[in-house]
Amino acid sequence: PAAVYDEMMEAIRLGYSFLNRAKLYVENGDLHLFSLTPQELQLKQNLPDSFGACDLECIIIMNKKTRFLQFREEPLYKKIWRL
Repeated sequence: PAAVYDEMMEAIRLGYSFLNRAKLYVENGDLHLFSLTPQELQLKQNLPDSFGACDLECIIIMNKKTRFLQFREEPLYKKIWRL
């Protein structure tokens, strides 16, 4: 989601250089970003205002059992552990 990417870019700007590899995956098209559906956007209203935009989007996405993040043919979580 956009908020996740924006937060990652801000972290890189602040010196968290380990995220540069994830940025390269996005730029190379190996890691695809997607937008929340209209139904998912409505779910944001049900979550506490104290959460940031990135937190809200991640909670909504990970709560949906039909979403499964993939890195090519390998589950994303396996790839992230090697970053």
